[in-house]
Order: sequence, then C-alpha cells, then structure tokens
Amino acid sequence: MSVHEPPGWIKLWRRVWANPYMRKPSYFSVWVWLLTHASHIGQDGQNARRVVFGGQQIALGVGQLLCGSKQISSETGVPEATVRRHLHHMENERQIERQSDNRASLITIINWDQYQDTDRQNDQPVIGKRSTGEQQVITNKESKEVKNQKNLITKNVKVGATAPTLDQNTNMFFSNRDMQEKVEQAYIGREWSADIIHLEMLNFIAYWTEQGKDFKKRWQFEKAFNVRLRFWHFLRKTEEYNGNLGEDEIKTQIKFMENILFKKVGS
Repeated sequence: MSVHEPPGWIKLWRRVWANPYMRKPSYFSVWVWLLTHASHIGQDGQNARRVVFGGQQIALGVGQLLCGSKQISSETGVPEATVRRHLHHMENERQIERQSDNRASLITIINWDQYQDTDRQNDQPVIGKRSTGEQQVITNKESKEVKNQKNLITKNVKVGATAPTLDQNTNMFFSNRDMQEKVEQAYIGREWSADIIHLEMLNFIAYWTEQGKDFKKRWQFEKAFNVRLRFWHFLRKTEEYNGNLGEDEIKTQIKFMENILFKKVGS
C-alpha cells in the first residue's frame, strides 16, 4: 500500500464496463488509482490534505490529488508512457482536469460529487463533454450525411404523417430492435463475426443511452448524431478491446450486456 494512499472506500458504478475504454485493463487500473487517491475532504475541512504545487502550499479540494505519471506507473504496474497516454485521453473525455508544474500534476476528477456523494440515490451517471477537437471532427463528418438521413426518414413515413425529427429518429433507434438489427446487418460479412457485431451494438447502445442527473442521455449532448457513423467508430475499436475474446467469452459478454441493458431500457 502506498504511504500516500488515503483510508476508506470509494463508489464504483455497476455499469462502468459500458465505457469501452474501461475494458482495457491498463486504463481501468489508472482510473481506479486516481479515484482511490483523490481527496474526499474539502479544502476547508479540519483534515484537509495540503501539498506543495507551483511553489506554494495549497489545500486539496474534494476529488483532487497531486501525483506524477511515474508514481502511478510504479503503483499500478502500467508503463509510464501508457499512463501519460491514458491521462491525456481522460482529459479529452472530460473525466479529469489537469494542471502541471515542473514536478507533478494537480488532477481534479470531474463530477466527483455526483458519483461519490454518499447521499446520492440516483444511480444514473453524469455525462462529461467531449473535447472541442474530437467533437468538431465527428460533427463535420456527420453534417455531410444529414440530408441523406432526412431523406431516409421521410421515405419511411406515410403520406400525410409528420416525419420525425433527427432527434426523434435517434431516440427510436435506441429502443427499436428492428432498426438496430438493420445497422448490424450492414456490417455482417466484413471483417467481424455476427456475434462481435451484436456485442458491439449492445455496448454502443449502453454507452450512448447513459443518463445524467437531468435525465438527458449522452447522445442528446451531441450537436449531430449519425447512428451508422458512430457505430462504425465503435467497430473500428473492436480489435483493441475484443480481439482476444473466444467464442464462449463473447457469448457470455453478450448475455451480460443484454441483462443490464434490457433491464435499463425497461426501467
């Protein structure tokens, strides 16, 4: 145990595995390390943790910690270069904020109160915002397909009826198995098996239908949402996250995801 490791416990959301990055052992290890080392006492608390940062002594706030990638690497067994890469990704995903001096980084875990508040009864997660760069790339690609998507929606609507908006159509997709199967079918016969495609579809649905405290779903925070393009991005990471799974392991994960997902959709 690290001499800097605080006593006590943390909360871990049951559906943490819906985030595809958490299925990468090194990423999960770094994330849990941050959670277990962050201060749970406010700056004004009697036992507030004090550290030296930027040449000054400061008191850590709730969800903050001072550390370096070398320390995280030493205590998790994750290579230091990998730790730095994961921390950078966590910044982009708005899981953490980070300030650095020439010795260490002051890390703030975003939404700490929402996840770790002992009085919190709502088990829904709080959704972070994407980085501006990542959002711009995805939005630009999707904007080129918006017209085609509108035409596809209108084509399937009866004469005299009001065509659903893109938001309504996206919402329908996440609750309509037939629409999901059509997207899956479009990729069968390529480089992935039908089971892998189905597993990724379940992960895709679980990830994008997470709800925040205001009950908005993750996809509703996006300026544009093209289902096929987003699912394609998920499939491209299949080799990284599921490449070593055997058939039995894939089927087990499918059953697990169906259980938690269908329970969620029906609730």
